[in-house]
Amino acid sequence: MENLLLTQNLGRLWASLIVNELVKGGCKNFYLSPGLRNAPFIAAIENHPNANILLGIDERAQSFRALGDAKVTGKTAVLVCTSGTAMANYFPAVIEAKKSQTPLIILSADRPSDMVYSGDNQTMKQDNLFGEFVLGSFNPGPPTIEVSPNFLTTSIANLLNKGNFPAKGPVHLNCPLREPLNQDKRLIPKEYLEQSYYALRIETKYINPTLDPSELDFNFEEVKNALLVVGPHEVKTNNRALSNLIKKWNWPFFLDACSGLKYSFNISDGATPSLDHPEVLKVLAKHPPEYIFHLGGRLISKHYYQFLKDHPNIKLITVNNQIDKEDPAHRTNIRYNCHPSAFAAKLIHLLPEKKSEQFYNWNGLVNKKIEIINAGPLTYPSISKSLLDWVPEDSILYLGNSTVIRSFDSYCSLDNKKDLKVVHHRGVSGIEGFIAAACGAGGAQDKPVTLVLGDVSFLHDLSSLMLLKSTKNPPVILIINNNGGGIFSLLPIASEEKILPYMLTPHDLSFEHMAKQFGLEYNLVDQIDTLKMNYLKALKNKRPHLIEIRVDNEQNVDIYKKLRTVKL
Repeated sequence: MENLLLTQNLGRLWASLIVNELVKGGCKNFYLSPGLRNAPFIAAIENHPNANILLGIDERAQSFRALGDAKVTGKTAVLVCTSGTAMANYFPAVIEAKKSQTPLIILSADRPSDMVYSGDNQTMKQDNLFGEFVLGSFNPGPPTIEVSPNFLTTSIANLLNKGNFPAKGPVHLNCPLREPLNQDKRLIPKEYLEQSYYALRIETKYINPTLDPSELDFNFEEVKNALLVVGPHEVKTNNRALSNLIKKWNWPFFLDACSGLKYSFNISDGATPSLDHPEVLKVLAKHPPEYIFHLGGRLISKHYYQFLKDHPNIKLITVNNQIDKEDPAHRTNIRYNCHPSAFAAKLIHLLPEKKSEQFYNWNGLVNKKIEIINAGPLTYPSISKSLLDWVPEDSILYLGNSTVIRSFDSYCSLDNKKDLKVVHHRGVSGIEGFIAAACGAGGAQDKPVTLVLGDVSFLHDLSSLMLLKSTKNPPVILIINNNGGGIFSLLPIASEEKILPYMLTPHDLSFEHMAKQFGLEYNLVDQIDTLKMNYLKALKNKRPHLIEIRVDNEQNVDIYKKLRTVKL
């Protein structure tokens, strides 16, 4: 074990203590970007047999790559960078990690405060850069024998725990390092080395209480109508307790696309197809539930929150292990700050026996929507409907934002079911970083990964295409190209003809040459049959593959208009 300690100088010694403590705390994957100030960390990570280096030159791409890893594994991924603006490139991914309860640690090298204050080269105030978007931060100061090695290691253990309890999220470890940054030798007192070897061996364990709900007191025998809503939670969550609750639930339920359960149930099971369709909202308004039990985070549907505002007599009970306010409608009556799965495991025992009949019959509505989709051209609704039939069971479906995620949220099958791990960036709904994140998700496990994103989102992440060939399990990338930000054509703002072009940002690009530049397999499709053929071939080949799906935006808008006019 002593070999884990680099002893050439104090900077290398501290770096190896820090890296070893992170590994002891469960960190395995270190997403490294090159630099000189972080050279001691590079040496320490390379020297540790249980640390895995994933190299990338673009800090922004690396941060999303780590985010994708942490989302699918539930384990803390480590970002390592040099001083200066490097860590600022992490900001969008850090914000998403905070809002989506994804564990990350930012290990940033810094220059000592005297250099920062004096305006030395490549310096800025790095402490507290991420502000409220990290759950904890720690700056141990420059390496010195005046600071105990035990202080260093136990403080890092504490920081890791802050990133995992009571909710998961990012933390920041900012480490000022003085020269020498290379392996030039400097004398380290024998006593300090002995203290360091001791700190290397000891382990700090945190035994956190389980966030179970207090005793529940609901008399369901008197309830005539209650709506169960399941929103997003940690992707790595075991959904068994939530799934069992849904199966025993006597009343309507709605599963958000980000819940990880939407495609495990269908209309025949009693699922509500969409909370954005006028007919569904009309039925719910005519027979409003007495209670809504909302387990998990914020839904994709904005009409759900308008429905809550329009029906103030419904008692809303929300459940999530997130201390921040999650109440866009300002309607929560009771809040349980505990994990949705823990709540479900207790709530199920209070439910009466399951009745066989459906509360609402949505078959006619869904059948009419399917007929319109099948008879129409290649559009977002036909793509999402078809992909849900083709995507492999127990695989990862990584969904981009804007129209992509809404399209998948709006579809619910009549009788098909499929267990999928749906990964998303709905923390703050940004459109950047998806290619890198899907590479992180693929590299962290062996299940097939399908990434679906829009053209503008793709253009935001071009530099991440270089990661695909080095990813052991690269995603199949499906780009829906409708020549710009087509989502604005589906919103009321579309009536403002003067400003709409500035929002759509048409680009008139095709992505074939970009695929060739990075050595990727490529197909351009504009028919559902050729999409199926090329997608299934890409899954089988398991090579970096980009499929560009050409969609006419006017046809897409027309299909959405037709779908919204469907009556029960």
